[in-house]
Amino acid sequence: MPSHPQGPREEQSGEPFDGKRIRVERHPRGAGHADSAKMVFLDMNLQRHRMAMGVQVIVKDPEEIEKFKQREIDITKEHIHKILDTGVNVVLTTKVVDHFYMEYFVDAGVLCVLRCNRKDLRRLAKATGRKMVTTMADMEGNES
Repeated sequence: MPSHPQGPREEQSGEPFDGKRIRVERHPRGAGHADSAKMVFLDMNLQRHRMAMGVQVIVKDPEEIEKFKQREIDITKEHIHKILDTGVNVVLTTKVVDHFYMEYFVDAGVLCVLRCNRKDLRRLAKATGRKMVTTMADMEGNES
């Protein structure tokens, strides 16, 4: 990967470092750095889960609508907790993380980088022996 200087001081110093560089910016509310980085590479949105187009829900009680909306919120929370349970401290994603869900990463002290170049992430994943996560669904197609 091309090495990009991060600032005038670093550009002048020319000090070697152990690692790879990609041109990205971390989320301002996330952690500032990560020692002994345990990374996850995501090619998916971490926004409120929405039911697929064409799904019809017949509701007879207005309280069921609220339960349904809460379940949509809980699905993404579960995804984030599964990511955090793996022990990662760096999340790189090609897409976005909703502000509501970003709180979970901030509280856990995770460095988040949003809107990364897919090609860069694939190279980084290959270099670290990892794979890009594109969905949280299992082999049967059920969301986990």
